[in-house]
Amino acid sequence: MSSRWLGIQSFHHSQDLLSAINTVSIHRKLTAGGHPDTIRIEAAEHAQETLIAFFDRLEHVARIIEDGHREPVLGADLRLLRLAENYVNTKHAHSQSHPIFELSLSQVNGMFYSRRPQDCQNLLEILAVFRILIEEHVCVNAWGTRKEFS
Repeated sequence: MSSRWLGIQSFHHSQDLLSAINTVSIHRKLTAGGHPDTIRIEAAEHAQETLIAFFDRLEHVARIIEDGHREPVLGADLRLLRLAENYVNTKHAHSQSHPIFELSLSQVNGMFYSRRPQDCQNLLEILAVFRILIEEHVCVNAWGTRKEFS
């Protein structure tokens, strides 16, 4: 498969993740605000499943990176490895200023099922952070440079 085709696939996957983040975020904000979001229920459930699967894969790869293993990770392409490395680096650099980085991604996945208002708020913050990380990842793939998380 050509590198151009892999780049296109990575871009589309990133756009699907950004769309899923936006769909879940909008749905959760409307619901938390007391506005029934009956239009987006099915789309939000599908987006939630997409994000849970993504966080499962990312957690597996991030854990391997945090353990210091440098051998190839089965089922992970180079772009996922780079995103996981960026996540791990950001997590370590900002764990003091952003307490959400103290949570594991499996804990984040649990928040998708929680109805506690604080979990909903934390999930929205985490999704906002991941929106930035994924947007940066898209820019790195497109332009070859990385701006820092702020």
